[in-house]
Amino acid sequence: MRHLRSTRVRRPLTWALAALILGAGGLAASSAEAWVNDHQHYQRDRIRAGAHDGSLTRPEVYRLGRSQLCTERLERRMRAEDGRLGPWERARLDRRLDRSSARIWRQRHDGQSR
Repeated sequence: MRHLRSTRVRRPLTWALAALILGAGGLAASSAEAWVNDHQHYQRDRIRAGAHDGSLTRPEVYRLGRSQLCTERLERRMRAEDGRLGPWERARLDRRLDRSSARIWRQRHDGQSR
């Protein structure tokens, strides 16, 4: 009887531990995916700020905005297959967002103004 009691205690504990581990993996993936969206929002805010303070010309705002739309479209296509981003897809989006961020910085500091 003692053996049955210990098994009953271990089994729910094992399931709880498995759920915690799997849940933590899901949180890590969702936080990485949320980071991509946060990065896009931050870049969009930088473009708006540049348009507002005059450090970006209208053609620059248009080009940078189109680049953001293309990145968002790429992200949607990547998520369309299974609803999440794999490690290679996240890395590809991260590189693209880094290049876009550098492009925004260059355009805002190139000395042109409206």
